[in-house]
Amino acid sequence: MLERISYMKGLAEGLELDYSTKEGRLLKEMIHVMEDMSFELQQLQSMSEDMEDYVVAIDDDLQLLEQDFYEEDLDELDYDDYDYEFANEPIYLEEELDIEDYEDEMM
Repeated sequence: MLERISYMKGLAEGLELDYSTKEGRLLKEMIHVMEDMSFELQQLQSMSEDMEDYVVAIDDDLQLLEQDFYEEDLDELDYDDYDYEFANEPIYLEEELDIEDYEDEMM
C-alpha cells in the first residue's frame, strides 16, 4: 500500500501541481492522509501479529496445565457427545453414565 501511495505522490509531483491552489492543497493533503493511514495500518498489523503470537503461547501453556491437572490427554478420555449444549458448547458425558437416569433426576 505504501508503494502505491508513493507512486501517487510521484504522479502528483510529475504533474507539477500547483499546491498554492485549492485543488493542489486538497490533493497534497489527501496524499498525506493516505500516508498516515498506511502507517497506522502497518502498526495495527504488527500489533495483531504480536497478539496472535501471545494467544498461541497462552493456549500452549493452558494445554500443559490441563495435561498436568487431568493427568491424561483429554482426547483419550472415553466421552460421548449426546448433542446436549450449555451456553452453546457441547456437553460430553462419560460413557458409563445412563443418560435416561440423569434426565429423570433433572425432571
